[in-house]
Amino acid sequence: MKKLFLTLRDRWQAKTPLIFSRIIKIAMGIGMTAAAIQAELIRTGAETPDWWVNILPYLVGAGAGASAVAKLTQQYDKDNNPIKKEKKK
Repeated sequence: MKKLFLTLRDRWQAKTPLIFSRIIKIAMGIGMTAAAIQAELIRTGAETPDWWVNILPYLVGAGAGASAVAKLTQQYDKDNNPIKKEKKK
């Protein structure tokens, strides 16, 4: 179990390939937009359509899931070693 957590930590801290960085941004945008629409519907007291109630968990969940999976991908060098992110000072 400890090895799993260490692997996840290393993957989380590794450099993410450009395409997956874009997937993270798009997925987070979809989830945040859905959450903002829902918050606005509640704030204004508008009646929430049934179809919106049905798809809202999928929009938020899919965005979160896609972001997490994309974040755990790693970029490798020519020798097949993971590339670590440079720490900012």
